[in-house]
Amino acid sequence: MKNLRIIAAIVAVTFAVQSCDQSDNLAPTDEVSSEVMSMIINNGFDVNNQAPITFDNGYLVEGDIYVTEDQLRTMKPQNSLRLASEEQYSTDNLVSVSGSRNISLYIPVASTGRGKKTAGFSAIYVAALDEAIARYNAQNLNVTMSRVTSSGADIDFTRLSKRDERRDILGSAGFPTNSGDPYGNIRMSGVLDGLGIDGIATIMAHEMGHCIGFRHGPVEG
Repeated sequence: MKNLRIIAAIVAVTFAVQSCDQSDNLAPTDEVSSEVMSMIINNGFDVNNQAPITFDNGYLVEGDIYVTEDQLRTMKPQNSLRLASEEQYSTDNLVSVSGSRNISLYIPVASTGRGKKTAGFSAIYVAALDEAIARYNAQNLNVTMSRVTSSGADIDFTRLSKRDERRDILGSAGFPTNSGDPYGNIRMSGVLDGLGIDGIATIMAHEMGHCIGFRHGPVEG
């Protein structure tokens, strides 16, 4: 657990680029109810800098964290675990580790065949994921990560819908399961090639941090 908590500082210090963004022009259907808003606030999420929005069968809070209504009802605020001045801090659910643990990640590559392009990402995203993994593994922690070439990994990457890409969502991820497994899906915008490998790797590493149990840090001011 101690080494897992250290990852929060690594994510903040090593990955300085802000990875969560969304448009201020939300459609009425994006807005959450007052009841859900109250639960989001009570669970310690910031609603002032980025308004929560509906997303799939749940909500996107603080720009990239996916939570369901059931999670909001059972989640406990974790202000006592904040790491002062850091970008991320731990949640009530962390990835369980006994000695050491490897977490596998898979990202599909878009390909064109028979006149049709399959859903997936460009080669730059694969290189970016390798870079994000290398950043974690360079810390010599008891959690390592590796990329695999087939789906069904501990964490699979999928592409956001075109609608979500137009909403300026860069990526999204959730928190670990109650049994200590990482959140199994990172959804990424597929139109970020212009950021380059390092920029995309920064966003990926940020979302990977959520998958193993880290929230955003406190907002100053």
